[in-house]
Amino acid sequence: MKPLFLTLLCTLYFFVLPAVAEVPEVALPKELTLDQAVAIFRKNGYDLLIADANIRQAEGDLRSARGIQNPILVGLGIGKTFGYDASQCSGCSDIQYNASISDSATIVDLFAAKRIFRSKAADLALKATRLGKQDAERQLVSLLKQQFVRTKLAQMNVDLTQQFYDSIVKTFDLITKRFKAGAISEADVARMDVARLAAAQAVDVAIQNHGANQANLVYLLGARHFTGKLILLGTLDHPVAPSSLKDTSKDALLEIALQNRPDLRAARFLRIRAKHSLTSARLEWFPDLIWSLNYVSEGTGQQAITPPTLSMGLSIPLPTIGKTSGDVIKAKAGLYIQDLTLAKATAQVVSDIDTGWIIYERAQLRIERMETSLLKQASRAKDLVTLQYQKGAASLLDFLDAERTYISTNSDHIQTLSDYWTAVFQLEQAIGKELS
Repeated sequence: MKPLFLTLLCTLYFFVLPAVAEVPEVALPKELTLDQAVAIFRKNGYDLLIADANIRQAEGDLRSARGIQNPILVGLGIGKTFGYDASQCSGCSDIQYNASISDSATIVDLFAAKRIFRSKAADLALKATRLGKQDAERQLVSLLKQQFVRTKLAQMNVDLTQQFYDSIVKTFDLITKRFKAGAISEADVARMDVARLAAAQAVDVAIQNHGANQANLVYLLGARHFTGKLILLGTLDHPVAPSSLKDTSKDALLEIALQNRPDLRAARFLRIRAKHSLTSARLEWFPDLIWSLNYVSEGTGQQAITPPTLSMGLSIPLPTIGKTSGDVIKAKAGLYIQDLTLAKATAQVVSDIDTGWIIYERAQLRIERMETSLLKQASRAKDLVTLQYQKGAASLLDFLDAERTYISTNSDHIQTLSDYWTAVFQLEQAIGKELS
């Protein structure tokens, strides 16, 4: 009973317990900087954890490819010859013993080119898998940064719309008092009430957008049970743009991308791997040599039925013509696919740089125009019209138009900031390197 219990316990340990292991929970701080967010993601991001597991699988494939076949003990046998009287001679026996062993092409596989190319192909696959993780990190870190910026700007939009709503409510209260005093018409009160309700709607929409963006950010960071509000630290003002973008050009970024992009480097490795796979397929036309050693005995001496006999054999299994030729055709097609994949990856790098650079250039011009002129003019116009309205020199419609223009300009500023930083992070993604 005790051995059975131990067997069940070992089965539980090796098969059941590992299956129920859980991914550890990620605890997020209440306050978070962009650098902290990137560090948390690199440690806990689901896709990067999956990429790590893929690397371990590729490492296992490489070990298998480098492995050598063990010799095979083909058979151990014992038999008896009936109708034979073994007592008639010395050393005779009616019991037969036999054994045979084969190297299963171990000797040939140890030195043959087949194993060399098989190992090289697996090694290149491992390198490509590792670069695959780097490529996933390249894309996902960029997406994380973009989501961080969107979430922070969404909070800025909440603050802006709330500020506008508070201003409208304050003005609405003032107009209501003036209406009761008979200084303005009921139509002005109605217009102001519509503006107040519209401002309340804008606040609700801004809060909704911020909540959705924060939920996406929390998901990317790998947290499953985070509740509450994240306070995102850091400034998104235009002057903190990456200094490495100020003295560079599109051609310089393209050169960095062609040398540094993990997907392009992985495509080069996979193309070499496809060439090795084609060579391996062609080598299958050369048969393996399988050595064997056989021993048989039924008695000893000259009169034994089978004196102890040791023999060595060599077998040469011929390749299956249809399968081998099919493997060569398949390997040629695989090499052509990798040629196309490499060409496509190169074209994608060029396209990413072209697209990212034009978006960055236009976004930079827009943000500079916005921060050097538009914001100041919109604020000044609002202040002047507000002062004129308070003194009776401007109508309510003029006041509401100035308020709407001010809030619209500031909303455009937030959107332009989003476009600008998205362009910066897309350029980082395009070159496969973080900008200083």
